[in-house]
Amino acid sequence: MTGPHHGLFDGLYDDAAIFPPGNGPLDEAVPAHRAWLRSPYAGLVGVFVCAAARLDELVALGADFPVSVTYPPAVEAPGVEEAVYGRHETHETLDIASVEVPFAEDRWDLLAAAVRRTRVFAEVALGDLTPALAERLGGAGMLLKVRTGGAEASMFPTAAALAGGITTAVAAGLPFKLTAGLHNLLRHRDPATGFEHHGFGNVLAATASALGGAGADEVARVLDTTDADTVAGLLRGLSATEIGAVRRQFLSFGTCSIQEPLDDLAALGLLPAGADA
Repeated sequence: MTGPHHGLFDGLYDDAAIFPPGNGPLDEAVPAHRAWLRSPYAGLVGVFVCAAARLDELVALGADFPVSVTYPPAVEAPGVEEAVYGRHETHETLDIASVEVPFAEDRWDLLAAAVRRTRVFAEVALGDLTPALAERLGGAGMLLKVRTGGAEASMFPTAAALAGGITTAVAAGLPFKLTAGLHNLLRHRDPATGFEHHGFGNVLAATASALGGAGADEVARVLDTTDADTVAGLLRGLSATEIGAVRRQFLSFGTCSIQEPLDDLAALGLLPAGADA
């Protein structure tokens, strides 16, 4: 990377302001998202993430930006179909960029068909992500969603577990997004909860390592790194070709704060030229 940014962080931060731990009110999150899209950081901001159950509210607020619709584990197939095919008249004005659905075998036909209309992220637990399933998802044109945090310590995968998921996805050519617990650039322990959080900078560097042929053990070491200079150095050392490959693999992550990751980029001198957090 010959200078700060150069595409490494483009569209990386999906706006999940209404989800925990932020739990922002939707009527505040919508104008805030518009403000980000008018800011010097617009190119870094991804889609607005909204639960399917709140789409009517989103329409009423006049949302006029790309939306990724998330579904709970117990979602019925017709709910997904409704969003994908726009059959609910109150949702016709929404720009549905993608749907995020917990994977289950009984949804396979629906999700495989939905790929023809929108991007489909199948959420899979790391323990269930076998090479065979990764190949199958990728072969059907689906994308992978992996959860990297939550309200309990057990919801934060170990570096070894996440490294296994990254190397499996890379081997299958299966692009992925992550969600939860990733709003800081570096791996760290949250002093309030004691939870070990992964860093999005670590994940970018680890993805580059996996694409370069590193095995899961080496990828885990990158994920475990807590030294800012080391992680920043790995990111600055990426070529334009490597950056393109990394971002085609690691598409984005959901964060309840856009400001926090930008503050971390600023602290390490990685913000786009001419922008100040």
